[in-house]
Amino acid sequence: MTPERWQQVKALLQSVLEQPTEDRAEFLIRAAPGDDPLRLEVESLLEFQEGNEDFIETSALEITARSVGAEAQDEMEGAQIGPFQVEREIGRGGMGAVYLAQQNDNHFQRQVAIKIIKRGMDSDEIVRRFRNERQILANLTHPNIAGLYSGGTTDGGLPFFVMEYVEGKPINEYCAAQGLSIEERLKLFRTVCSAISYAHQNLVIHRDLKPSNILVTDDGVPKLLDFGIAKLLKADDEAALTETMLRVMTPEYASPEQARGERMTTASDVYSLGIVLYELLTGQRPYRLKNRLPHEIAQIISERLPERPSTAVSRVEEVPEAASSTTTTQSTGKTGAGELAKLRRSLRGDLDNIVLMALRKDRARRYQSVEQFSEDIRRHLESLPVRARKDTFEYRASKFVQRNKLRVAAAAIIFVTLIAGVVATIREARIARDERARAERRFNDVRNLANSFIFEFDTELESLPGSTKARSLLVERAKGYLDSLAQEVSGDGLLQQELASAYIKVGDLQGRPYRFNLGQTGEALASYQKALAILEPLRHSGLPNLKLENDLATAYERIGTIQNRAGDKEASLENGRKAFEMRKALLIRDPANVSYRRQLADSYLYYGDALSNGPYVGTAIEGVRAALASQQKSLDMRLELAQEFPADAQAERDVAQAYTRVGFRLTALGANTNDKDYFRQSLECQRKALAIRVKMTVLYPDDARDRRNLGDQYMLCSEAQMANNDPVAALDGLHSSLVIFQKDAAADPSNAEARRDMSFVLDKIGIAQAQVGNRSSAEAYLREAFQIADQLNAADPANIEDLGTIMDTSSRLSELRERTGDFSGATEYLKAMADLFEKRLLVYPANTLMRYHLAETYASLGKACVKYASAPRESSTRQLQYWHEARNWYQRSLGIWEDLRNTHTLKESEADQPADLAREIAKCDIALSLRSIQK
Repeated sequence: MTPERWQQVKALLQSVLEQPTEDRAEFLIRAAPGDDPLRLEVESLLEFQEGNEDFIETSALEITARSVGAEAQDEMEGAQIGPFQVEREIGRGGMGAVYLAQQNDNHFQRQVAIKIIKRGMDSDEIVRRFRNERQILANLTHPNIAGLYSGGTTDGGLPFFVMEYVEGKPINEYCAAQGLSIEERLKLFRTVCSAISYAHQNLVIHRDLKPSNILVTDDGVPKLLDFGIAKLLKADDEAALTETMLRVMTPEYASPEQARGERMTTASDVYSLGIVLYELLTGQRPYRLKNRLPHEIAQIISERLPERPSTAVSRVEEVPEAASSTTTTQSTGKTGAGELAKLRRSLRGDLDNIVLMALRKDRARRYQSVEQFSEDIRRHLESLPVRARKDTFEYRASKFVQRNKLRVAAAAIIFVTLIAGVVATIREARIARDERARAERRFNDVRNLANSFIFEFDTELESLPGSTKARSLLVERAKGYLDSLAQEVSGDGLLQQELASAYIKVGDLQGRPYRFNLGQTGEALASYQKALAILEPLRHSGLPNLKLENDLATAYERIGTIQNRAGDKEASLENGRKAFEMRKALLIRDPANVSYRRQLADSYLYYGDALSNGPYVGTAIEGVRAALASQQKSLDMRLELAQEFPADAQAERDVAQAYTRVGFRLTALGANTNDKDYFRQSLECQRKALAIRVKMTVLYPDDARDRRNLGDQYMLCSEAQMANNDPVAALDGLHSSLVIFQKDAAADPSNAEARRDMSFVLDKIGIAQAQVGNRSSAEAYLREAFQIADQLNAADPANIEDLGTIMDTSSRLSELRERTGDFSGATEYLKAMADLFEKRLLVYPANTLMRYHLAETYASLGKACVKYASAPRESSTRQLQYWHEARNWYQRSLGIWEDLRNTHTLKESEADQPADLAREIAKCDIALSLRSIQK
């Protein structure tokens, strides 16, 4: 039968089945006049349907299996397959049968389950699907997924595999038998979610999630079974999803896209899990499938909206026996009207919304991952606001009360007591009106500022593109409130502590490195120092507490990162060490505190940045090795946290950041040791980080932070490729990075960090273009990087990182000009760099690092002029001029080095610089004397 003919048969059969039984024969004659073969085919199918009520929704695979099943069962029972003795059949499906067997050999004695393709079903397509399931199980190693032991082919040539035998009950029956509470069911369900999430992370969609495929052992451990129709995301060909495959599903648990035969994603498993959770909470399924015709099933699942669980739980209904299991409202453990009312109240609100969000028809509006689904359940269990409900003040307040019932009750008692005391005091002592006003003003300032402006609004704004201007307004308002409040909080330790926390938050907005900020590095440092000035005295005042210690460590850490960016490396290292030691002490005092573990991992990372400046810990390579060890420890801790909390997206982001830093240090180590293996390891780390960054942008496409991190990661991967001598491949990633940064800068012109990102990537593109021989293009990119860095430095002179970009791009532009023989243009770039350092030193005369850079720039100008003075094509007059310029630049550099030596700020590694420069000046004098004699 051709596919076209089968479509005619199927359409006519469905039409006939919609007619009353007594009218079907007459309808068939009218519907197929003159086409006896078509009519006879439909009549034969109708006869089969009378004895097989589930014929329409049963796949051709299953129909064929039924016809050969008994023979296969008799053949396999008692058979020996390798070391496995088959005992009896325990289940069957569309492709194969599952048997209980005993393994007895020199290694193991245990019961196992063996799945074998049924004889007569071993077509190429069936064998392909069977082996697909075997490959899927082989790739999945998880405590809540039935494991694969081995596989092979029977003596009769039938493929088989051996897997873990799970003795348990379907999850809905287990919950009913154990009388589990709603909370216990939710916790058990989250364990199932972790197994599905693991499968999704390994690019596998289950596609047949239902209670009978989720068994729970007597020990309460859920096990996920039956990947027979699972899909490998990276390997499956969607074109192979034929109508036969469409029928390999359980309609009661199928998603709308599955029922319609459309492409399936991880959101399809989210939908099926939503139905399982609906059943666990209510004892009902959201849909009642009556006629079970394919088009009616697809219509019901795609269009009919399910009842809210809190409503459905009151409905008592027997599910037809054709379904996978029988459930009623009694399966949720209710025993009377009072218990039913209590159950409805527990489902109303969060759980209603969580379940219905998972069951949305449009998969784009469902939870986009099982992690999100599970995370909302966790937040509900912990009385936190959930994603599935609209975030209102009343809702957040109710959640706060639920989490802190005892505290709120105590606060209410205290409040009443205080009110009574205030009334009595007013009555007896007539407290001065201005004192009451001052107390009320202070309370309102702290409440409005801390709760509304700083700690709530900015958290939402930070992830929004183009929000820098709004955050700038927030900073200005906050500074006014804080500085005003700071004058009135003396003597109130707790209020001072809140004030310090607010100053830290404002500093983050002003200029926290590597985050979206306003480019106000100096102002950020001032805010952090205000917080430090409040917290240090409080630490010694008898008010120490863990939060105070934690805030103080944060203040030291923030100051250290600012100092690192401003070029004060020694102070940065010292403050980073203080923060690091405090973080370790906090975790020792409270080892179960996950937040402290995260923050200590952060400190290992930031402390590594400070350690990388070799002269302060020994040689340069010793500094790099110390930094790598610290940041590798951060990576290890973050990987542990991500494994413990697989639904926590921020934990994954933290892992990516640590991979980035470790890769960066490996590149530096390779450059210092000339060991190419370090470059290879660096590229591997950066690619692991890139995979996470791509995943985050897919899951959270509207989060500006994730998009910025992806752009940064493209750039870092390209740097590693350039270190591996592959500039052509690096250019692809660099241009992808540039596109992201250009969009960020265009969408949010006030965002200094976005423009700084552009400057960085333009510089890297210039380097890569030079390496592949595109000098003109390289110069254009480098010049644009120079201009952006110059603008940023002019607006934020405290940020020496931009000066570093200026110095690097100037040197590279000078080298490009020198290669073309344009010596005048080459020196002009170096002179522009020197001029910028001179101007900045007028503003920051005590900045030692900037003085080092200026001395090095003067020396570079001297070396360049000596080289040009020896160029044969230059005129004697021009050569003489170059010798004079060289001596002048060397003399300027020597003056700075001698001053550094006299003030005892000269680095040990630079101790020979004054003597070296004196020798270079002497060479210039000799050259000038010779030319005078020649004249």
